[in-house]
Amino acid sequence: MDIINQAQTLMGRPHVVIATPGRIKVLIEQSPNIAVFLVLDEADRVLDVGFEEELRVLHVNKAYIYEAYGGFKTVESLKQQHGLTPKKVKDVYLLHILSKMEDMGIRSAIVFVQTTRCCHHISLMLEEIELEAAALHSLKPQFLRLAALSRFKSGQIPLLVATDVASRGLDIPTIDLVINYDIPRCPRDYVHRVGRTTGKGRGGLAVSIVTPVRCKTTALYGLEENIQNW
Repeated sequence: MDIINQAQTLMGRPHVVIATPGRIKVLIEQSPNIAVFLVLDEADRVLDVGFEEELRVLHVNKAYIYEAYGGFKTVESLKQQHGLTPKKVKDVYLLHILSKMEDMGIRSAIVFVQTTRCCHHISLMLEEIELEAAALHSLKPQFLRLAALSRFKSGQIPLLVATDVASRGLDIPTIDLVINYDIPRCPRDYVHRVGRTTGKGRGGLAVSIVTPVRCKTTALYGLEENIQNW
């Protein structure tokens, strides 16, 4: 929707306005009286990604901050595993994990990676071996992201390869397995990622591939053993 039509709609004083920080900043600058209360959902994420200019406009008046912090915890029903492997063979171990899905009755899985480049690389690799997967990252056009998400949610494809763009805010009702191909930098992001498997009181499985700087050969057998004991 273009900004003129949005401004006209706001003149009707709607009860609730849902907007991205950049667009609401422009609208407030043009019509300072359009908003009475502003609620920032997941404000920690907004603060992380460089919205300082927008927030300065949105918080010109006194802000009330509510913070409910219970620590970074995962639910008890979540089964969490990890394995050590050299970085150069991470792809091999990822494929090994994915090959176990059918035997374990896993219908859907998300592979989380750190960068859009890695997301694209993994999706191309899976396509090359004829393993159906959708890729979801910020450099994809919105309509392609929605199409990929729709195919995954409908069960047309069992795998979603994604950056942290998929760790929050997306309505994906059933995820059986989360694979951390890359360990997130922030503990909060880890909790959000693995929490994808535990919606509505369900249990789930999260597997993290860990690549220490120095990894002894014996660590390879540790991961193999861990995965075989699922």
